[in-house]
Amino acid sequence: MVREDLKLLVLGIGSIGRRHSDVLYSDLGCKNIILWDPNGELAEAHAAKYEGMRTVKTLDEGFAENPDAVFICSPPALHMEQAAAALRAGCHVMVEKPLAPDMVSLKEVMALAKEKGKFVSVALCNRYHKGIARVKSLVSEGTLGKVINIRATMCEFFPHSRPDYLNTYYVRYNGCFELIHAVDYAVWMAGGWPKEIYGIYGSDADIGFASPDNAEILFRTDSGVTCSVNLGFYRFPAQSELFVYGTKGTAELRYTHTGYTLRIYTRESEAWKEENVDGLERNMMFRAEDGEFLDSIVSGVYSGCDMEDAARAVEVYEKVYGEKNPAPKA
Repeated sequence: MVREDLKLLVLGIGSIGRRHSDVLYSDLGCKNIILWDPNGELAEAHAAKYEGMRTVKTLDEGFAENPDAVFICSPPALHMEQAAAALRAGCHVMVEKPLAPDMVSLKEVMALAKEKGKFVSVALCNRYHKGIARVKSLVSEGTLGKVINIRATMCEFFPHSRPDYLNTYYVRYNGCFELIHAVDYAVWMAGGWPKEIYGIYGSDADIGFASPDNAEILFRTDSGVTCSVNLGFYRFPAQSELFVYGTKGTAELRYTHTGYTLRIYTRESEAWKEENVDGLERNMMFRAEDGEFLDSIVSGVYSGCDMEDAARAVEVYEKVYGEKNPAPKA
């Protein structure tokens, strides 16, 4: 079997579900793709763009097709429920972020995946951004020495990036915590498990959010690294940054979907070295992420961000906001 032979079911055909299905079909060569969305017209309109892509009217119909893998691109409140259903149907699973609302439901699905012998991968695509991967390599190689402090920022002006934002679930729950990528790659760089977790957040930008439009998060990992993360849906221009401070040097990354600037200073060099990379595009991350997941299924050897790895960001989310953010009923 090769990845092109896999039968795939995509749940949720909003912007992220459309992106995954586009990449799977056009870039990764997967032609046997089934779409489901509670808004059937939305799924049918997207499927009509591609020869052979089709839809089902219910989740049960989708699982009855015996897909090899399910991509869960639904709102976060449905992630664990749908992941459990997919595992019981005998499917491997890719779950979009935020992975889970709490550690209890996450651990239940982790146990089910182990029982069923299936892979569950978490779609944290920013780990595949070339700039972030470059910083991770500096940390792993010891170029910066022992990491002491990490600062991450992920902010955008949501009314600009999603003009229809008032119709999204973001404004009702989760809000800027949808930008949990920054929490994930902070703890990924730090290593260890997050402890001493604190956070403040609010809906202060007068852009129509009932959920938070800004948040500041502080935690320390049991490996001794202090991390601070700023999230926001009010800021323009968009700003994504990752600063890593170690005993031997500093890395300062500023990045967009199309490129990055990385400045590195080490005690040995006693000078700043700057790297500038342009010509990237957003789907590069999704191609790498989805391709790695599909190759894991084909080979039977898992590679990627699994639930245990992604659970560290869930721990931070739950302690800061999750308990005060009951998910709406499906």
